[in-house]
Order: sequence, then C-alpha cells, then structure tokens
Amino acid sequence: MLFFRELGGDIDRAWRAENYDVSAFPRIARIALSERPPSKNVTPDEIVEWTLTTGEFPRQPNLDIAFGDPPITVFCAQRFYIEALFWVDGTTAIHQHNFSGAFHVLSGSSIHARYAFHLDKRFSERLLSGSLRLTDIELLEKGDTRPIESGDRFIHSLFHLDRPSVTIVARTFSEPSATPQYSYSKPSLAHDSAFNGEQLKRQVQSLVLLYESEHPEATAIVRKALARADALTTYRLLRAAHQAAPKASFEALLEDARARDAHLVERLEAVFEQDRRLHLIVGRRKKVRDAEHRFFLALLLNAPDRKNLLNLVRRRYPEHDPLDVVARWVRQMATTQLEGDSEPNVLGLPLDSAGIDVLEYTVRALSHEEIVRRLQHTYDEDDIRDQQSDIVELEKSIRSMLLFRPLFTE
Repeated sequence: MLFFRELGGDIDRAWRAENYDVSAFPRIARIALSERPPSKNVTPDEIVEWTLTTGEFPRQPNLDIAFGDPPITVFCAQRFYIEALFWVDGTTAIHQHNFSGAFHVLSGSSIHARYAFHLDKRFSERLLSGSLRLTDIELLEKGDTRPIESGDRFIHSLFHLDRPSVTIVARTFSEPSATPQYSYSKPSLAHDSAFNGEQLKRQVQSLVLLYESEHPEATAIVRKALARADALTTYRLLRAAHQAAPKASFEALLEDARARDAHLVERLEAVFEQDRRLHLIVGRRKKVRDAEHRFFLALLLNAPDRKNLLNLVRRRYPEHDPLDVVARWVRQMATTQLEGDSEPNVLGLPLDSAGIDVLEYTVRALSHEEIVRRLQHTYDEDDIRDQQSDIVELEKSIRSMLLFRPLFTE
C-alpha cells in the first residue's frame, strides 16, 4: 500500500541518520506513527481488501507465528517491517518482546497494562520466579501510539475490547540480546513461552489425551513423568493437568511435585488460582453481548484493584460517577440470564430483590450497619432484623467472589 511504503520510507531515512542504532528505533517509530498516523490514512477494510487483491505482496516474516488474527505485513525492509495485527478476542497474556518498535491503534480500543518483574529465583533460563508488579494501566483508543522496548524494559498486556481491534506495529526483526522472550503468569512466574521442545510438546499433548480419553492409569503415568521432570516441564505438565484432569487427580499430582520442589509448587498454586479466575471471567464474557457489560468484565479481568478499575470507568464515561456506573452494571447483570445458560444470571449468583440490593451496597463499600438501614427503608424491618446473619453471609460471599476481586482490593 502506498501509505505504508511512504511511512516505511520515513522510518528508514530517520533510522539511517542514526546509523541504524537499535536503541533509537522505538523513538523513531513512535514519532513516525504519531506524525503520520495510520488511523487517519487507512482503514482495516482497505488493508484486508489489499491483502486479497494486490499483485505486489511483501514478504511475511511472521507467517508461522500465531500473533494476531491474522498478522499482515504491509511493508518489509531489510532491517524492520510494519504489520497490521487484527484481534478478534481479547487476551490477558502478559509478555515482553524480542524486538523494538512502536504500536498504533488503528481501530478499536484496548486496556493496556505495564508491569515490572523482580527476580527472586532462577529455576533455569526458561523459568523464573519473582514478583510481577503493575506499574501503569490505561485505556488506549483509536489514534494512540506507544513505543516498544525489547526485553524486560517493556513488560505489558493489551486486552482488546472491540471485535476486531487492529494495531499497526513498526518493529525490528528479532534481537538476540532480548531472548528468551518471556511470558508472565500472575502473580510470580516468567517462562519462555516460545520454547516448545519436541518431547515437551508431545508430553503435554499426551497428558491431555490420557485425561480426555479417561484412561484408568492416567494419573499413575503422569506421576512417572513428573518424577523425572525439570522445573519447566513440571510447570507445563501441571498447568495442562489443571485444565484436563479431575480435581482429585490434579491434587495428587500437585502433592507429588510439592515433595520434590515446595517453592515451585507454592508459586504454581498461586498461578493456578489466577487461571481459575481468568477462566471464569473469560467464559462469562464470551456469552455476554451487551457492550458495557463486556467492558466491565474486561476491567474485572485486567484491573488489579478498586482504584484502577474506577479510573478506567471514569476514562470511558467521564460524564458519570464511576461508582454509580459500576453499581448499575452489577444490578443489570444480576437480573440478566444468558440464553442457553444454566446459571441464574451473568454473575452466577442466585439473588432475590433484597439480595440484589445487598450486592449493590456491598460493591459501594457500605458498612453492614448502613446496608441494614437501607434495606429496612425498603423491606419489612422485622424481616431484615431476622435475616441479619444471612445478610452478613451474603456480604462475605460477594466480597470473596473471584469475579469481583478487584472491587474489594485496595
């Protein structure tokens, strides 16, 4: 496309003037994408139509990499290339890059979170443990541009909110000094997700096969594999078993691994709890069609605490009080049953009218005494007085829900 050829020419000339110094590329790419924004010059439909009809298609360096739905290279030079990444579903993957550059939101919007990782134990070059800390979270919209630095200077996640969202990335080819390209699992692991040794890949596939086919000796066989596994293999096998194995079998495997490396298993248990939460919310979100409710579920997936969640609501809906918006959403979701779903509502929490009120008041962080006073204004005072123990239990249940964790985290 002419626009991307011109944009690529601008980047190449500016980078050549700095002797193709890789450390200068993020700044050069960011400036080029900001001064000549793709969002004002090209549409996603034009890129797709060009891909289907052009007779001059550039080399596709990422042809065999599943990063984007799809990733389309629109310009390719000797030292860098520009690609359009289409995203149909949001992903919570936290990662760093083995390349430098910048990205620009062509269409859609995203929740963008940045992290810092502080190492405390190195199991191998492919598996690390430490603390993963959020440093910044923001809402990116059409036209926004951000630089990409290679390695652990830029650890981030992008959760795409619209279907599809499209990102333009100007990037170098792989930089050997920035490998491995770690992915991160909250709250404490970094792993080389690009490493997929032949045996390890087949081991994971075989584990899934054993449990999906309900093999009677599945757990005994996997125990043998774990007995000789290194830390990365233990992590991959247990993570697969967490999804595929019955709960009792998984717990038995976990205890076997704990006897060999208690520190690793302690970290894995925290990761698996986070996995359960992600699975719960992603499953809910796939069934929800209301755009505001999908946005709220995305916030519950990505925001670490109440303050950051409400700030993102404020950014999206600046004319409203963010807590009022959240309260309205939880009431609506508590009265919405998804078609073909056995759950009583989107939240999976059976509630009568008074229970929905308790839900809203708890989300608003009212005290138990204030909740009771408000309920007594609406319902029979004696009934509310008699049900106080049930109300206390419901408040505790709401505060402990995996779904609502950010709302009750300071």
